[in-house]
Amino acid sequence: MKKNKLFGIIAIVAVITIGFVVSCDDGNGTTTPTLILDPASVTVNDSNLTPTVTVGGTATGAVTLNTTALPSGVTATVDGATITVTGVRPSTENGSIDDSYTVGVTRQGITANLTVVVNLTTTWTQGGGDEPCECCGEDCECDPCTDDGDCAECAPNPCEEGHDFSVPVEAKTATCIEDGYTAHNKCSRCEATEGKTDTIDPDNHDFADEKCDTVCARESCTVTYKADGEHTPIPDTAINKAATCTEEGWKDATICKDCDTPLDAGEETDKLGHDFTGGTVCIRADACGYNYTIGQTGPGGGIIFYISPDGFTVLGNGSTGVPTTVGFDEYIAHYLEVAPANATASDQRWGLASGNTLIENGLTTYADAAAANTAISEGVIGNGRKDTQIIIAALGTSVEFAARSASAYKVTPDSIYDDWFLPSITELNLLYQSTSAVSGVPSVQFWSSSQVVNSNAWFQDLGNGTRYRTSKGSDYSVRAIRAF
Repeated sequence: MKKNKLFGIIAIVAVITIGFVVSCDDGNGTTTPTLILDPASVTVNDSNLTPTVTVGGTATGAVTLNTTALPSGVTATVDGATITVTGVRPSTENGSIDDSYTVGVTRQGITANLTVVVNLTTTWTQGGGDEPCECCGEDCECDPCTDDGDCAECAPNPCEEGHDFSVPVEAKTATCIEDGYTAHNKCSRCEATEGKTDTIDPDNHDFADEKCDTVCARESCTVTYKADGEHTPIPDTAINKAATCTEEGWKDATICKDCDTPLDAGEETDKLGHDFTGGTVCIRADACGYNYTIGQTGPGGGIIFYISPDGFTVLGNGSTGVPTTVGFDEYIAHYLEVAPANATASDQRWGLASGNTLIENGLTTYADAAAANTAISEGVIGNGRKDTQIIIAALGTSVEFAARSASAYKVTPDSIYDDWFLPSITELNLLYQSTSAVSGVPSVQFWSSSQVVNSNAWFQDLGNGTRYRTSKGSDYSVRAIRAF
């Protein structure tokens, strides 16, 4: 006898969430295609038990699915760009599902995960009672009742008495972007399998043999890694090094980040030289701690002949009584070094051959021996460098003379030290006092940069220390010094 049944579906909700890949630039100008699953969520209810998802984005070609994580009875199929999920509901008259399943979606090497989250419960009642529908059994796979409560045609579970694993399935090799599985058998009546083992994606693409090749080395894979011949430069730490006080450095050498190919040889950087700011000990950040002694070779290639632990002022632009055209600002120095050779092979005049006048504009002038001796006894130094530039500005560059030759001096043509000058009479006297510790300075007469009156200037005999006043047109030796 046909009974009247009431069919109810309670709390049928399945939410589909998706993972997707966004477009990005890998830094080498290669843009990854996008794969987008739409809509972002689907509600499954009694009127929509087969949700669909559309595959979009810039990735093109066939869409493939990996449904190995789906349980028996739940399937996902693709038609063009449309994915349909079916079987997401209990198969018994009173049942529930509280689970989540994953479907892998792949297109043009881009994979996203489609996650089906299910929280679904069904019950059937009959005429308001609690007995099951009489036309359905525990293993019935069809809808047990129609919406109006009448019994529908039921088919028995084809595998109720066991599966028939008679359909062989060949092994599928895992690729860069898709899992594989071992050879196994499949039931001829349902989707059940026997002896199937998934094989995992083997470390994605293979660019290991030639790390900057353009195409993945795995068989049947044509995914591009980067543009042909393009390398990613990084600093070559095995070559690059910072310069120190006494050693040259190296900069800008690069190699490829992926294959170690040398890309740029870089260039050498000059050694820094010692920094004696504030004292006689080098204060560079590498904790050099070096200090010179009298008689040692200085940084400019000369010989140290004077040390001032407290420092002395080298007058320059901005100093009282000094014009702003001497080419350098005043600074504090702690050392004087003398050139290892004369500025010229032959003696030179201080000024013009005749017709010399008093040079003003800040040039150090000692009108008599008493004035010069007072300056020496008071330790007045630091004038020679600015005096050299004042003399050059006054006399011009049409002829060679002592100040010009001293200013142009270099120990070697490529030396970076170009701040040599003609010493003042007080600085020249300091050299005389150290001649016993300074080798290579002959005991002859040398010009100073200090003048006396219109036509005379000061020189000193480094053999006996005597200081003289003589005509600016006379010829004497020229030995440059520098202050640092």
